[in-house]
Amino acid sequence: MNDKVTMDGLKKIFTKAYEDSIRDWVYTYFQHQKAFFNKFSLSDYKEFEHGGQDFMTFIKEHCENVQKKTPSGKLKPAKYETWNPTDIWVAKNMTQVKQSIDKAIEVDGLATLVEFNAVLRKLMEQKKLIGLSLKKIEPKASANFAYVNKEKREVEFSDIEELKMSDIDFEIKTGEQENGLSMNQGAYALYGKYTMTVIRTPTAGFSNLKFESIVKGSGGRGGAAPVDMVDKMMQSRLITKTFTNKHQDYPESVDDFKSDRRDYKKMYDSLDHYIDGTRNYEEFKDNITKMYRSKNQKYMAVAQSKLMQLNFFYDTRNQNIKTLKGKRNPAEFWTDLLFLSLKVGSAFAPHGKLS
Repeated sequence: MNDKVTMDGLKKIFTKAYEDSIRDWVYTYFQHQKAFFNKFSLSDYKEFEHGGQDFMTFIKEHCENVQKKTPSGKLKPAKYETWNPTDIWVAKNMTQVKQSIDKAIEVDGLATLVEFNAVLRKLMEQKKLIGLSLKKIEPKASANFAYVNKEKREVEFSDIEELKMSDIDFEIKTGEQENGLSMNQGAYALYGKYTMTVIRTPTAGFSNLKFESIVKGSGGRGGAAPVDMVDKMMQSRLITKTFTNKHQDYPESVDDFKSDRRDYKKMYDSLDHYIDGTRNYEEFKDNITKMYRSKNQKYMAVAQSKLMQLNFFYDTRNQNIKTLKGKRNPAEFWTDLLFLSLKVGSAFAPHGKLS
């Protein structure tokens, strides 16, 4: 913080409007470096570069040559942003790494994500290539380094794999906020070390829900689950699916709320033991109505998101989750949702996470 060259550079990056955030981010950067150096020595590593491009640019431009298998068995171009959460890559023995990468990405459209992930995993095991996903660290917390998708998830995340429904709790906040003019936006699935937030995407107006995990201890974010993959999982794993993650399908006014055919009282009552802030549906309904009538765009958007949260948690209640492989295990739906946010599984690239 006292180094003039460093601070001048950071001020250019953050600009005057965001200068107040520099201290928090410097703390995050420091914790990242501390955790990384505890695991690796950078003396032999260089930032990955291939043909004048960094790794992310290189892969994005060649992603059409890496195919992803659909559930029907067809191949389609992979989408980098969904497949790979990495922010920066470093490598040593650069020539050998480039040759392995070039060989893995064939130009005839035959390379698949599974094959390419296997190459990346091997390079990572040999410590020749390290991809890092960087998450903000909360003040006074410490960063931790962990591999993701280097091993089978049953090995890397055995503690999550073994969770039962009795180990997972839920909390839907409905208490008053901002002098009684709005409602708490929070809704959570609680997994011990991890918390999954189910909350509206922050924008100026109405928005869809996002599913983002937080790692306790560091305060770092685990990541956001790709919403299209969440939707597909709900379609395949729920007996009945009424939730849609499209804010356009939900009320935007009091009149819309009154005419909506969804039975929000039934949803509320079935989730009552998870709701914290209102005593019953009538109180909840009155507060939702008040927010819509406020004509304040933020409060109206929060009102809509609370209805979306009710619909989501109602659809994903235990008795609506299908039996898999002859076994009744609704916890698997929730652990798989957490895995999507952490980018764990064969659909995602192996990487290291600093969170």
